[in-house]
Amino acid sequence: MCYKNKLRKFFVNEFPRLLLVTGKNKNNYTSVKLKGGKNRMDYYNNVLYCLTKAINSLPDTSKQPYKTIILEKYINVVRTKDIEKIIGYGHNYTAKLLNQSLEKLERAIKAEQLKFNILPLLEFDND
Repeated sequence: MCYKNKLRKFFVNEFPRLLLVTGKNKNNYTSVKLKGGKNRMDYYNNVLYCLTKAINSLPDTSKQPYKTIILEKYINVVRTKDIEKIIGYGHNYTAKLLNQSLEKLERAIKAEQLKFNILPLLEFDND
């Protein structure tokens, strides 16, 4: 399975669970802080922290609206055809930008987890 599909499935299946476990929701998940503990709850909290940092690190320009695409598609659960209107591109180019956004996000998540030594790493690579 392609890492992009794994990352998509993460947002559909695991992200809601991550919010539930950490006591957050899609409106306040960015208020999470890094915790120094080594227990399971701190790990989940720190993964959410790294995810937030990774999303916020994505470019968000008119030519590279990666942050907007990720936030709208996977956090706000907006349909792709509505995202096309938000970013001002047609279907094919929006699909291309969506794939690029997932590539950038996957790299950014890994970088944030390594920077803060949050292990085990979330894995989106091919099996």
